[in-house]
Amino acid sequence: MGSMEKRRREWNDLSNSSARHFVMKFRSKWWTSDFLPWRRKQVYRELGLRIDMLGGRWWINLPQWSFFRSILTAAVGQRAIFYLTKALIWDGLLTPAENDVAVVDTDRSRFAAPPGFKRLRLTLAYDGRPWRGWQSMPHGETIQDALHVAFEKVVGVPVRTYGSGRTDAGVHALAQVAHADVPETASLSLESWTNALNACLPSSIRVQEVTEPERTFHARFDAQGKIYRYRIWRHRVMSPFEVGRAWQVYGCLDEAALRNAAALLVGTHDFARLSANRAGEKEAERRQDPLSTTRTIQRVEIFGIDSDVMELEFEGDGFLYKMVRLLTGSLMHVARGKEDLGWFRDLLERPREEPKSHIAAPADGLYLVEVRYA
Repeated sequence: MGSMEKRRREWNDLSNSSARHFVMKFRSKWWTSDFLPWRRKQVYRELGLRIDMLGGRWWINLPQWSFFRSILTAAVGQRAIFYLTKALIWDGLLTPAENDVAVVDTDRSRFAAPPGFKRLRLTLAYDGRPWRGWQSMPHGETIQDALHVAFEKVVGVPVRTYGSGRTDAGVHALAQVAHADVPETASLSLESWTNALNACLPSSIRVQEVTEPERTFHARFDAQGKIYRYRIWRHRVMSPFEVGRAWQVYGCLDEAALRNAAALLVGTHDFARLSANRAGEKEAERRQDPLSTTRTIQRVEIFGIDSDVMELEFEGDGFLYKMVRLLTGSLMHVARGKEDLGWFRDLLERPREEPKSHIAAPADGLYLVEVRYA
């Protein structure tokens, strides 16, 4: 039997189209360094695997690999599993264990500062009003871009910073965390780093503290959780000193309904209907992966409901795009009597249904208060 006929028979033995696609790409040697990462991600996702982006590489979050493998084997055959496993190992996503294949996420050296550089950890505060968010953009009007300019002025060479996460345009921070690798030849004290960077930054961005962590510390991937606070101005007349710093919501609120709705958030939920998709991300694709939209909220507290400034504080292991703003807007929608508690409960308990909540509070009142680390 010729090799072509053998391949054709093996191909026909695969009953699952996703597995066929996977094997086809692997056999055509697309699983080398020139195979586009986004295409690998798409194929893995078609096979039901959840992928996370860590340090420029794709990593699988799959604690029950053996169970998944047994299910896929029954569906498409052992040969497809062989190619799948081989490709995952090829990509560095899995490693052979004693009796099975185990997820790899233990080598922290890939996060380490390169030789000749030392890592700095920065705690930052900023007024988000003049800026178009944290994430660097071509136009350069972001907080990260301002930091890059400041570092280059101080050390004389380009320096890349990495934040604990993005904040959107207009969102403020009391304690954003970032890290940067600087040449070891830049022999400034930690206090001098703080002073030098602040001298080169606009007044709306302040470095609160600079420390020298372990070489493998990563501001984003080491974060264990975050605390956000949302400020709401309750007085009939908006204070000129609160413009861009709080959301004005005047009128009667149902405190019991607000607290009952807030209590529903505590715990682990799929927040697909209380979050948004980023530009270029299709909503249908985002909803195919419940794990990607599931987060745990440890605490929701409400302060000053009868004062001029009311605050909602959210603590959780992570927050999706526009999630805090949609939570706040939806909670206030219930408190103002626009919807009942059943509507809010439905958003949490039936995440695959339509419609989503589109009641997002403005960015003005949102503050990143703290990033928690182990």
